[in-house]
Amino acid sequence: MGDSWLYFDEYGEAIKCYETVVEKYPSEKMACYAQYLTGNCYEGMLRYGKIEKEEGLALIKDSYQKVLDNYPDSKASSAAESRLANVDRRFEYLLLLEGEK
Repeated sequence: MGDSWLYFDEYGEAIKCYETVVEKYPSEKMACYAQYLTGNCYEGMLRYGKIEKEEGLALIKDSYQKVLDNYPDSKASSAAESRLANVDRRFEYLLLLEGEK
């Protein structure tokens, strides 16, 4: 269900679905995927101005860190590690835009 919301850029609704999966089924393979996609949703929210920069970056980092902490041997772990390592650089343009104001 979360993927359907994500497809339509309804990030808040997708996050609710993904968080439910992680909460109810933390040891299932889908929980890892849901936690990873939560980070993707926060990225979308930040990219489209639906969340403030500092809050968005913190939520993105937290989401991906949870993948690393809770699912270290998963396939999503390496992707989360890469996204986490580059998140500041990927959203650096937001800092540049703020400087123009």
